[in-house]
Amino acid sequence: MLKRLRGTPLPMWAHLAGRAGAAAWVAVLGTTVMLVVGVLAYGLELDPVRLPSLLAALVVVIATFASLGFAVAALARSSQAVLSTTMGAVVLLSFVSEVFAFEGELPRWAEVTGLLFPLRHAVEALALPLAVDATGTGLAWGSLAALVGWAVLGGLIATRALGRERAVAAGRVSRGAATATAGAERSALRFGGPSGPGLVWGQLRHANRSVWREPVYAFFALAFPSLFVVLLPLVIGDPVVDGFAFSVWMTTGMPVFGLALIAYVTLPETVATARDQGVLKRLRGTPVPAWAYLAGRIVSTFWVVALAVAIVLLLGWLVHDVTPVATGWPPLLVTLALGTACLGALGLAVASLVPDADAVPGITLATFMPLAFLSGVFPLAEVLPEVVADLAGVLPLAPLIDATRAAFLDGLWAGRELAIVASWAALGAVLAVWRFRWEP
Repeated sequence: MLKRLRGTPLPMWAHLAGRAGAAAWVAVLGTTVMLVVGVLAYGLELDPVRLPSLLAALVVVIATFASLGFAVAALARSSQAVLSTTMGAVVLLSFVSEVFAFEGELPRWAEVTGLLFPLRHAVEALALPLAVDATGTGLAWGSLAALVGWAVLGGLIATRALGRERAVAAGRVSRGAATATAGAERSALRFGGPSGPGLVWGQLRHANRSVWREPVYAFFALAFPSLFVVLLPLVIGDPVVDGFAFSVWMTTGMPVFGLALIAYVTLPETVATARDQGVLKRLRGTPVPAWAYLAGRIVSTFWVVALAVAIVLLLGWLVHDVTPVATGWPPLLVTLALGTACLGALGLAVASLVPDADAVPGITLATFMPLAFLSGVFPLAEVLPEVVADLAGVLPLAPLIDATRAAFLDGLWAGRELAIVASWAALGAVLAVWRFRWEP
């Protein structure tokens, strides 16, 4: 699209400004909704005198992160890499940037790390106009200056890099489709014809290669949950949460967090992107049926999930001396396998129901991230209203986490929770197969 736009009178800056303006409108609307909720539900007091300062800070924050987002998009090799980089950076920095409030003080190294990056300054710039004890205009001049500096840096990177045509990326897409078809054909010959196992094996090999060709995806899938396990107990300390140490909480929650990122967020995005780029349409002319393509993708997802879970559990043992009880391994492995199948099926259902690949990661992230906090991945769920906790209990993530912790800590089979997860898996599988499309 950018290459075609280059042949029109539309300059690149106008295209980027339009994209940033659309994002700014959504950001302003979201901020307004949150302020209304704060006023109605939590008694937030807004000083009309400082509302212009809040609006000015919001404009600077939006411009800064739009500029940095364009820089990431210009440097990354794929949309998947953009998602991994931006999502990973925001979530990791949130814990050292005062996005979440914890008792006690951050370690000095964590506080310095937060000050080096723009998210901490964005929090301070937006919080000061809302503070009840603020004086004057409520403008955090130091934080605004730091944000402007990051905006300039992002703009320089974006304008230099976005001028290049992505011929290499286009060639990679074509080669990827040819590799998938050739892999299926070679596997069919190896198995004596276009048999089911041969077709699935070909798709599995192609999916696995595509994973490791994208190093940012590998970081997102493997290192992201592991960093939480290691760093958060160092940042927050190791307080007792719901009867056991915070390090135990993270070691038991991060396997589910990691498998959800891989199965529910990344898997459907890759399938939807392949559909929109015409890869699936070209595969339709080969002996590969829809079920074989999906099976290859799902088996590859299981492999990546197994590796991510193994790394998290290993780090939990090495860093925090936390391991499953001896009788917990069978229920733990079955629970995580069922959870991967469930969230993978639901992710593919989203990809099948949503016609635009660009909207798929937005939907999966918009549903996954709130559930991660409401379902017990992080200890914030302990202070939720009862009605919210009850609602989260019938959705797939909370029962999966409860079943995982029951297996890890007590060696128990959580029959009720596993039944809920299995029901969601069946629903997702039916929707994914029923609405699967080869073309946009």
